[in-house]
Amino acid sequence: MYYEEQIIDGRLMFRQSPDGKWQICPIDKLHRRIVEMDAEIEYLKEQISAAQKEAEERWYMQGKKYEKDRMKELLGLSS
Repeated sequence: MYYEEQIIDGRLMFRQSPDGKWQICPIDKLHRRIVEMDAEIEYLKEQISAAQKEAEERWYMQGKKYEKDRMKELLGLSS
């Protein structure tokens, strides 16, 4: 099965054969794609937020470890 989409003159068009006539994409298909893209954007935002939170926590813990190790070194407690 062949299917191709392309934006032509600002409209989403499709054809079902390599040499077929370009047709305007139906509004219900456009609506479905918008809803799917919105859901994907929300999912990606959640993933970015979770990754950012994890990175901040990791940086915080690494900073605390550095502080602890530095205090040991300054007090002459490092092994």
